[in-house]
Amino acid sequence: MPLRSERTSPPWRLWLLLAIALRVAMAVLHLSLHEAPSRYAPWGVIYTPDSEQYLAMAENLLGGAGYTDGSGRAGSAAARMPGYAAPYVLLRLALEPLWATRALVLLQVLLSGVAVWALAEVARRQGGSRAFKLTFWGLSALGAVAVWDVAVLTESLAMSALALGVWSLTVGAQRRALLLLGGVCFAWAFFLRPIMAVPIAVLVAMWLWQRRTALQPSLRRLALVLLPIVLLESAWVLRNAVVLDRVVLTQADLYAGDPPPSHVQAAVRLVQAWGGYGGWWEADHEARVFIRGAFRQYADPAVLPPWAFSGSYGRDSLTRAQQLIDAAATGDRQAARAAEQMLWQWRDSFIENQTVAYAVGAPLRRQWRLLSHPTAQLTHRSWTDETLLGRMYKLSQAGLYALALLISLLALVRSNPVYALAGWVLLVVTAQAFGALEPRHAVPALPLLMLAAALTLSPRRPTEAVSSRDAGHE
Repeated sequence: MPLRSERTSPPWRLWLLLAIALRVAMAVLHLSLHEAPSRYAPWGVIYTPDSEQYLAMAENLLGGAGYTDGSGRAGSAAARMPGYAAPYVLLRLALEPLWATRALVLLQVLLSGVAVWALAEVARRQGGSRAFKLTFWGLSALGAVAVWDVAVLTESLAMSALALGVWSLTVGAQRRALLLLGGVCFAWAFFLRPIMAVPIAVLVAMWLWQRRTALQPSLRRLALVLLPIVLLESAWVLRNAVVLDRVVLTQADLYAGDPPPSHVQAAVRLVQAWGGYGGWWEADHEARVFIRGAFRQYADPAVLPPWAFSGSYGRDSLTRAQQLIDAAATGDRQAARAAEQMLWQWRDSFIENQTVAYAVGAPLRRQWRLLSHPTAQLTHRSWTDETLLGRMYKLSQAGLYALALLISLLALVRSNPVYALAGWVLLVVTAQAFGALEPRHAVPALPLLMLAAALTLSPRRPTEAVSSRDAGHE
């Protein structure tokens, strides 16, 4: 018989309402902490060039131009998968663009609250009431996750869809409808952010492994989970084959806006070779040593690691590269070609002369960059320019975030490492395969790691196990 003490109290509806209320409070906090007008006007939410591309494709679809970003470039009809456009299009049927965008953000906040409760309920079923409370309060307080609820980007909905998929698999191991729902949620997470295929694959594989003693019925249930994913992905691939006359499994490799010049891309690849951050659009990062862009001056070379200058490439090479890039910015094509060639040769020289730094140091630096990034996104201000409230908030968030990461590492060696494994695999793949160019892509790993940490801190005795029949609510 299940232990009555293991049921959530107060009733689950109150916990759900509390989770949503806390998410609304976090949304208000993050909107008040962000003071960059260009990211708000006229929307009242965090808005970026990527946001514009997501919504432009939906608007073009509504306007009869088809699902395309309107750039006319090859692959523009598959610049983004339609996971984000789908809810926006539905909202636009009743609302003007401005209010549809705000309604979409409100939907993100509400679903984020539901996702907090869902993961906490997963924790309760596997770790008891203590795991429920640790997961609930930990996720409710984790700003590195909540900040994306007020951004017109895919991260928030991707996290919510993944969480609801995990909940469906946990609750619905014997229920076909819930298994189908889990598949729909996983498919939506994938269509929102293709990299979500990584944690989904780990979760599904571990789910099947845990049921290997009854393999045949488990495979039948797995088919229900995979059915929505296969059908929707097949439809997307077929559509791309018809529209683009080529196979596109996820999305075309297009930038939101004009792609950077080839010498800028070469500079990014050079910086990534030694494990640096290639975000040339942000100040005070290593790529900014080579790319001035809209900023008045280059970043201080002190941000470069000591091993960046190797072989025949020293600080004089940096000066020469900057001169060529400045000339290229005026339209000098010969200087642009010379800068591109020089930067690629510099990269080859670094790989040849600094083998250990390239093979070991660079991956470690990329991983550290990714792991240390989420709290930096909380206010979009540097530490020196931060307000006292912002500094206190970032410090508290950094502590909570680091604690979740460290404890989730312990979960990898515990008896149930599934959530920690899925989260950490996503963190590693994002850092190493994409060079941590967009660290926000790994943010959906954090709820899984918080869940893993809570379960690690809540070991259950055999007599505390909740039976499989305890799948309902109060």
